[in-house]
Amino acid sequence: MTRSTPPSTSMRAVTPPPRPRSPHPDPRVEKLLTEIEEAEAQLGLDEDGKPKGAEAICKRHIDLLHEYNEVKDATQSLIGRYAVLTHTTVTAVHLQLGLPLHEE
Repeated sequence: MTRSTPPSTSMRAVTPPPRPRSPHPDPRVEKLLTEIEEAEAQLGLDEDGKPKGAEAICKRHIDLLHEYNEVKDATQSLIGRYAVLTHTTVTAVHLQLGLPLHEE
């Protein structure tokens, strides 16, 4: 006799149950509650409409940081080359272009 075991719940995405909504007398509060629900729904879904996990969110954040750093490195390289071609310093180029001298 073969028994089938239920699939593991650890592999399924868990979405929080919707918050109970009570009508609020102030329409501005109702509008804000609706906006919060929409934002939470948007943050909790990926491009395919499937729930995102914490790992997926972290991976996307790390990918965006890598992309930012690559663009920043390329920009700094171009600024350095421009400084050499114009016989000036990188600091002077930053000041000329209105760029910050230090990261904040």
